[in-house]
Amino acid sequence: MDKEQQLNPMLIQYWKLRMRLRCGFYELIGISLIVIVAVWVPKYWEITVVVSLLMLALLFVFIWFQTVGAQRKYRIYSYTVTEDEILIRKGSILGRRSSLIPMNRIQHVDIEENLIMRHYGLVELVITTAGGAHSIYGLANDRAEKIRNFIIQKAKIGDSNEYAD
Repeated sequence: MDKEQQLNPMLIQYWKLRMRLRCGFYELIGISLIVIVAVWVPKYWEITVVVSLLMLALLFVFIWFQTVGAQRKYRIYSYTVTEDEILIRKGSILGRRSSLIPMNRIQHVDIEENLIMRHYGLVELVITTAGGAHSIYGLANDRAEKIRNFIIQKAKIGDSNEYAD
């Protein structure tokens, strides 16, 4: 487990779908506001048209970010699990971040999934320390179980420890 690992390629599709759902929600709110303004104040229809065009432009910007951003995020995102530590590299178009987690600081390891992740066969490995929680997204369930068991063994989180489950 010492070499740097890429995540499951299905993670790109997961990120895109999640972004589409988020954008769709905001677009629905925006369209609702435009309709309300158009119905209540029909004499300012020019403003309604301009706002509608701006929202359409904003939608195209979101689509571009979800396509380019998800692919770039995937290329940057990696993790390395060694005997002594875990290194997680994350990033996007705007910046990058690395987290180094010593094995002896780990208190809790958990596997989580939501409905969309389950659809793509992905899970999230959540590693908790006293300083906060760190996540590795986009793992297959069996891979996440292997990493979780390895971390529990190396971090010396016993079976009697309630945080290990």
